Order: sequence, then structure tokens, then C-alpha cells
Amino acid sequence: ADYRDPMTMLEIMLTGNSFNYGAFSNPQYDKLVSDAKKTSDNAVRMNYMINAEKILIDEMPLIPLYHRAFTLMVNPKLKGIVYNALGKHKFNYCYIE
Repeated sequence: ADYRDPMTMLEIMLTGNSFNYGAFSNPQYDKLVSDAKKTSDNAVRMNYMINAEKILIDEMPLIPLYHRAFTLMVNPKLKGIVYNALGKHKFNYCYIE
């Protein structure tokens, strides 16, 4: 994912998306994702995305084979790490306490 939001993955499966390699197409799914993009109410937006995810689960147009994970061990004496949700942590401001 490029950012911490379901839309980063849901958008891929839209009809006509260049990364939708399986050519999945579902008008109801497209509408839910489109509606989620149009609203500024986060609760409503999440509800649209949950319903879109249900369509993906029911139709199963893709099969995730693996999920990459990163392990990070840090000595408690190391302070000043700037953690990033995407795993691109910054150690430039670190110091030993």
C-alpha cells in the first residue's frame, strides 16, 4: 500500500484500472468506490469501502499469495527514531540514551 487507507488497494480493482490485471469488472463495486471517493464523511466513506470489500471477497477476483513484512528490533537505549507506517523509518536524529 502507498498510504494507510483501504482506498489504496480498492482503487486497483476498478474497471479499467491499468493495474487491474485480471480485468475484474463489477458496476456495483465501481459505484461503491466512486461514492467513497466523493464523500467527506469518514463513517459513510468507510461503509462504502466495507461493502466494496465484501464484493471482492464474494467474487474473489484475486488470490493474495503473500504479504511482505519487515521486522525491526530496536534497543530501548536508542531514542529519536521517526517511525513511518510504510516501514521507511528515519534514523537521522537517533541518539543513545
